[in-house]
Amino acid sequence: MMVAHFLMSENLIGMKHFLLFFSLLGCCYVAGATIYYSRGVVAPNLLSSWNSNRLGGGATPTSFINPGDEFVIQAEHVMYTSASWVVGSPSSALRIENGGIVHATFSILLSGSFQILDGGIYYHDNIAAVTSGAGTSIFGGNELFSQASTVEIRKWINHTTPLPSSITWGNLVINYDINLGGNWNQQGVLTNIQGNFNIKRSGIAGQDFRLTNNVTLNLFVGGNMEIGSATLMVKDGNAIGSTAIVQVQGDITINDGILNLGFVDIKPNNEFRFKGNLFINGNGSITSQSEESLLVANNTGVQSVFSNTTINASIKIVPGARVKLNSPLVLGTLRALVVAGTLQAGTNAITMNGGSIVVPGGYFRSSNKINMKDGVCQVCQGNGSFSFANGWCAATGDTGVIEYNTDTILFNQSLASALRIGAQNSKGKLFLTNGAVIAFSGPATGPAPNRGSIELTGNGTLSFDETSMATGNAFYNGNGGWLSTGASSGLLSSLFAGNIQVTGSRNYNAGGINSFEFKSSLPQVTGNAFPSTITGTLKVSNTNPSGLSLSNAIAIATGGTLHLEKGTINTNNVTLLLTMNRNSILLGGSAASYVDGPLRKFGEQNFTFHVGRAGRYSPVVINANGGGNANDVYTVEYVPGNPQTQYGNQLFQLIDHISTVEHWLINGTPSPRQIRFTVTPYSGVTDFNSLVVGYFEGFGWINLGNGTVTGNTSNGTIEVSAVNYGPFTLASTSFLTNPFSTTVPVNFRSFSARRNGNKGVLNWDVTNETDADYFEVLASANTRNFTTVGTIQAINNKQKYQFIDPILKPGATYYRIRVVEKNGIVTLSKIAAIFFDVKGVTLLSASPSIVKQGTSLTIVSSGNTNAQVRIVDLQGRIVKLISCSIIQGTNTMSIDLGKLSAGLYYINLISAEGGSNAVRFMKE
Repeated sequence: MMVAHFLMSENLIGMKHFLLFFSLLGCCYVAGATIYYSRGVVAPNLLSSWNSNRLGGGATPTSFINPGDEFVIQAEHVMYTSASWVVGSPSSALRIENGGIVHATFSILLSGSFQILDGGIYYHDNIAAVTSGAGTSIFGGNELFSQASTVEIRKWINHTTPLPSSITWGNLVINYDINLGGNWNQQGVLTNIQGNFNIKRSGIAGQDFRLTNNVTLNLFVGGNMEIGSATLMVKDGNAIGSTAIVQVQGDITINDGILNLGFVDIKPNNEFRFKGNLFINGNGSITSQSEESLLVANNTGVQSVFSNTTINASIKIVPGARVKLNSPLVLGTLRALVVAGTLQAGTNAITMNGGSIVVPGGYFRSSNKINMKDGVCQVCQGNGSFSFANGWCAATGDTGVIEYNTDTILFNQSLASALRIGAQNSKGKLFLTNGAVIAFSGPATGPAPNRGSIELTGNGTLSFDETSMATGNAFYNGNGGWLSTGASSGLLSSLFAGNIQVTGSRNYNAGGINSFEFKSSLPQVTGNAFPSTITGTLKVSNTNPSGLSLSNAIAIATGGTLHLEKGTINTNNVTLLLTMNRNSILLGGSAASYVDGPLRKFGEQNFTFHVGRAGRYSPVVINANGGGNANDVYTVEYVPGNPQTQYGNQLFQLIDHISTVEHWLINGTPSPRQIRFTVTPYSGVTDFNSLVVGYFEGFGWINLGNGTVTGNTSNGTIEVSAVNYGPFTLASTSFLTNPFSTTVPVNFRSFSARRNGNKGVLNWDVTNETDADYFEVLASANTRNFTTVGTIQAINNKQKYQFIDPILKPGATYYRIRVVEKNGIVTLSKIAAIFFDVKGVTLLSASPSIVKQGTSLTIVSSGNTNAQVRIVDLQGRIVKLISCSIIQGTNTMSIDLGKLSAGLYYINLISAEGGSNAVRFMKE
């Protein structure tokens, strides 16, 4: 009867709350229990403030201690206690509904259930002492707070009594400005906040809100965190094995407050993790007593970081997390920036104050200044975990990558300053582009010689483009690893040119297995410090028509690799021979990448010599058929010229005629070999049946036979047996076939550029034999990066063509013509130039660039002037001066170089129009 009467007296909403309350507590119904509802903005500690009907009326409680009674603060009711209030028994409850507010200006003693639903708010605004069993004031029973509920602590009894343990808070606000007698330490009991965590104030000046001391802490914050005019310290103790982990699922905003991560001198770390954005505004700050305390970004979405002050704490970005800087980043002294995820710094500068940037398995991209001071920048393999043995680097995990462009990574001149690419058994990659600079030129902060170091290990990759470099007071040590250089001058020992220009020793081959890549759009030389023996890989990725030229003889060691990806390697038989040792490896090789000059190979293995010259690729295969021995050696060179000029035209054994367009020079161990030559469109072969290989045996050309032919007459091979070696060429046994000259590439008779007002007029003349499909007009502002500005279709039997560039840009414009033939062969013209609205002189070319006696210079000038031609050796010394007069437009000048010693040189001009660029040549 009592139950039925109770249910009938309540409305539907009250019944739902009643059932929810008892289901959550697991309690049974108490006879005589009643739900009472607040009457309005009145004191909750008065019996007259309550009715048993939600809308008013019904019974008023006779006591607050009747077992099982429930007291509900309704929406829009704001209640302030006017005296201490004791509520119910262990079976009673106090519930704040959405929109209801309770201000506990006096203590509320509740031993039953305290519920805050939805957006209900409770302000704890008293300092009354209560029994230890009840905790502090209202938190004496069972707390059930919804995620949207709010508890705001405005006052508290003292600094030695923490918040009650085992509470799952909704939104928690710390907002007290009284003196609790000291820093208020929660001793690790604050563990779960479903909503936001807001610390507005934390007492008087110098008084902190602290989460734990020597007790392990795990605090979860499901929403945002905000710190106002307060100080939050995560951990103020350092017991061995104790950790403090805070996870904030939302944003962290610090407005004039302080987040102190605490002190750690032994691992594991304190970690303050966040999945949202980080904003530090006004006088806000983040600090820590040691670098081991970490601010950790650990979301998979993009997280923004904004700070207008120094962050005096270390930062870690975990794998999968992505952080974008929205302001410059300044870290405190000896703090670390660990990027195991992704960091996009953009155009925001980073200042490290002597700490370390480590990218263990992450990706870091920046295009503004990074000031390391006396710090270390390292990229390696890893997953964001630290070990005492290897630090942040590991032998497993993703490979770290730093992409840096445009600006400068600056180090102080100090022994503590270091750039490390990779680590022992740990991969790392650093790419420098678009004028990026590694500079050891900050203040001198250590003992002489104040030199830092650049360390490339066996698992690292350091890549420079054409315009990036390393400079200043430092050493370079290549202890294995992959060094990619884009500069024209290659690797130099001491000169201030090229990509690496540090003042300390440059040890490109200090230890380990070193690999080198020449990747550029400029003509390149290997340089005077390039190792003579390559134990790793030599890779060519050069798109310039001049390719890569050796500065000294080079051998690819056993187990080493020559990788011909793109571009040519220019060699010669005198001092610049390229040798492949036995059991070395050759990768690539194609019409786009080959050895222009002789290539030598030791050993008995079958081998393809990827050789060619002057745009013609003509590989040779030497097959031992399982014979030979380890000491066999062969040198192969392709010559696109008439063999009769040097070796005569004495023909034997039914040879009717030999080629006048190409031959091969093969020297080596006398031993039976199968040799396979390539038949190309340049070969002029029309018939395989009468095609043979001719060998010059000292007196004339003998017939090595037809052997085995494959493919067709414009793309085929012919393989014959040989025992002795020397000049070889294609020959024919019939005067009616194989003219060896039927197909020739486009030949430019002339190409000129002149200015007509603000227009550029280009004229070129090709030979009758051309089989061009179309012409592309290419233009450049720097002789390197050409773009297409026009296309003209070729016309049968037409030899003269013209193109007008309608609007010249101020400065120098360089042109060349790219011819595409119908068979796919591509030919480039020489470069012509026009000056407009500026004075200047340009040295377009020195031809030939491999000189025996003399060379011819092509010079473009903006006006008539007197000039001085200067020839400089690799040590910067002027070895020859020539005075001359040049006229406006294009000039051709022959110079005698017969008395120069063999070696590499540079030519440039000085005139009233200005100084020219430098062009490299080699004197044999």
